[in-house]
Amino acid sequence: MDEIIRILDKYNNNGKMADKAFVDQMCITLADLYDVHRYLADVKVNYSRKKKLGSNYNSINHVLTMNLEQDYSTIMAARYDDLYYYWYNAEVTLSILHEFEHIIQEKTRIEKPFTFESKIINLCDIRSDKLSDSFKLYRTFRKYARYHDMVPTERMANVRSGKAFKDVLDNISDNEIISSFRAHFNDMNAKQISAGYVLKGDITNSPSLDYLSIIKHDDIEAPKDLSFEKRLYLGLPLKKCEYNLISK
Repeated sequence: MDEIIRILDKYNNNGKMADKAFVDQMCITLADLYDVHRYLADVKVNYSRKKKLGSNYNSINHVLTMNLEQDYSTIMAARYDDLYYYWYNAEVTLSILHEFEHIIQEKTRIEKPFTFESKIINLCDIRSDKLSDSFKLYRTFRKYARYHDMVPTERMANVRSGKAFKDVLDNISDNEIISSFRAHFNDMNAKQISAGYVLKGDITNSPSLDYLSIIKHDDIEAPKDLSFEKRLYLGLPLKKCEYNLISK
């Protein structure tokens, strides 16, 4: 992540907002780092005063689209006057890291098709003909977190991009804005990675197995004897002591 940190520091230190060049540099760096060039056919950067900062990876066309908001009044850090670009650049970086996790998922799905992870990735595409399943998922998970964050591929992307982004935040030039954003991110990240988990005695449920059960694919067997980090990533059961680590 050294190059990602360098790019972010360069823009921050020069007082620049993330732009197309910023996104392009980040994407080239991450494509090299994760060896996913063949899964990223194009990167499109759109500017709109009507859309908030957002991103999307289209796994069919292998295109990463970034929507960069130019009306900065909606950026939370705008209250820091001329330093809001620190917050904005951090938001863009986090979005890119998250979408690259979906690109890595596409690579996993194609190159390792018989793993538990690949099977989950394939089953997370709720198409229009399965809207009833999607509605059941929403009703089941809404008391834990937003439906979007409960889909296993989104949880997986949140967990790994969150870990990578934490490393970036811990190593870029610090100031009041970055400290504030770090607190904001840590709170948001804790909620995302614990989404769907419920402690029952000395062990939690499994958000991913719950998902598979609802869409009638609970015949898929989860791997055994995985590390804490791997189980957290895949949304598999955690021990009480492990759950306490992520629910603080």
